[in-house]
Amino acid sequence: MFCPSWLDVDLSAIAHNIQRVRAMEPEGTDIIAVVKADAYGHGVLPIAAKARAEGVKILAVANLHEVERLRDGGDQGEILVLGAPPFGDELPAAMRIRPTLAVFTAEQVERIAAAGGGRVHVKVETGMNRIGARPGAELQRVLDALRRCPNVTMTGIFSHLAVADEDREGLTAAQARRFEQALSQARAAGFSPMAHLRNTAAGLNGIVPAYDAVRLGIGLYGLSPLTEDMGLRPVAQWKTRVSYVKTLEAGEKVGYGATYTAPARRRIATLAVGYADGYRRSFATGDVLIHGKRVPIVGRVCMDQCMADVTEVEGVAPGDEVVLLGRQGESEITAQELAERDHTIHYEVMTGIGARVERRFHDA
Repeated sequence: MFCPSWLDVDLSAIAHNIQRVRAMEPEGTDIIAVVKADAYGHGVLPIAAKARAEGVKILAVANLHEVERLRDGGDQGEILVLGAPPFGDELPAAMRIRPTLAVFTAEQVERIAAAGGGRVHVKVETGMNRIGARPGAELQRVLDALRRCPNVTMTGIFSHLAVADEDREGLTAAQARRFEQALSQARAAGFSPMAHLRNTAAGLNGIVPAYDAVRLGIGLYGLSPLTEDMGLRPVAQWKTRVSYVKTLEAGEKVGYGATYTAPARRRIATLAVGYADGYRRSFATGDVLIHGKRVPIVGRVCMDQCMADVTEVEGVAPGDEVVLLGRQGESEITAQELAERDHTIHYEVMTGIGARVERRFHDA
């Protein structure tokens, strides 16, 4: 109610994006909805509930803390932890919240067995060189441990693609070959796991086999890792309000460091958002939308506020809505545009929107 900066989250766009990707995948392909990092900054509980309502059987997160948050929020379905399993005394308590854990060493399998057992997906290293068992001897040790530990059930096998948006130097094709080798090795050992290799990019461009499921991450939120329009709908719009409007005379300065000097008489609006909200100092190289028109940020973005030149827009007043990300009238600022201002990617922009920015959910 009192937040001066907020994220409008359209849950109907979540449904649209799931349906769009389903239509592009082979019939029967499951969707694993990736809701880690507070659903990429959008707000995890309502988005997880919407994904479940759309028939998503598995949610994917980064760690057990995120599983716990979903359980506390009432989710009782399967939740896959994509990161490494916990160590030591944490495991018995962890298994009580019924995660599906990623494993890639025999020791991890044995620890899970000692903690009472549960479901696991085997993570295969195919070229990312982050976590995972390489096909061959490393994977065989994991498979042997699974056969020794009947209370640990291998329900899946997966890997991560490094360059699925472009397949640079044939790496994606090489990763797909290694994954197929690992899947064949698991089947030869008597296992029949769900296999998933495609992420959003690979699902949209069809660059690797679909297997049994596609992990829908950034695409769930209507943002594509590809340059072309794939028919996804952005889920979020980031907004704030004008808190003050003043007139500057030529030569007057704006903000910390006095980096902006008015070249003539200018009207300057102060906006109730700053870098503590995730609106970064680097974003000051661009615009915001007021009354459906682009206006430039001037001066440095402060911790809690920033300023925009509204000289060319009539009637701007305190309380007016400002769009930082999204559409207003015929104008639009995309997450990709914000990312380019900061020389980063839109994943980082969205996950960097601060906790004090209220998430307001609606289902149009």
